[in-house]
Amino acid sequence: MSAIRGWNQRWLPSGVWHSPAYVRIWSASVISGLGSAITAIALPLLAVLTLRATPFQMGLLIASETVPILLFGLPTGVWVDRRPKRPVMIAADVGRAALLLLVPVAAWLGVLRIELLLVIAFLIGTFSVFFEIASQSYLPVILSAQDLTEGNARLHTGWGIAEIGG
Repeated sequence: MSAIRGWNQRWLPSGVWHSPAYVRIWSASVISGLGSAITAIALPLLAVLTLRATPFQMGLLIASETVPILLFGLPTGVWVDRRPKRPVMIAADVGRAALLLLVPVAAWLGVLRIELLLVIAFLIGTFSVFFEIASQSYLPVILSAQDLTEGNARLHTGWGIAEIGG
């Protein structure tokens, strides 16, 4: 009987996996990371193959995704620090999803142009800044100090796997 108890205890969640809030944030972050990895490849491919983007336009597209970090990183950190993190993360992910849905809709309507793709990429980058800052600030809210290192390690491992998968 004690062997059965030991076997069952091995399969029970332990450490950070014991926290339902952590499991939710880990799952959402990995799914979001997978979507971001796919988007990072899909938008430039769409620009080149469908819109026949020039090298200069491609540079603008890549820059438009990353420039929000420089423009909004610090003020976003201050803003997010004074608000509940989870709603910010949810709003940022919903915003990114809505923007990504605009791409096939614009293509279907025949109005997809490189300028629209640049604006969408910039706004996705802006929402990503909000999500990343809120995500990093949310872990200390849901985990104890002793679980924080394990939680961060597992979260970053999940992101890495999502990027490779994407």
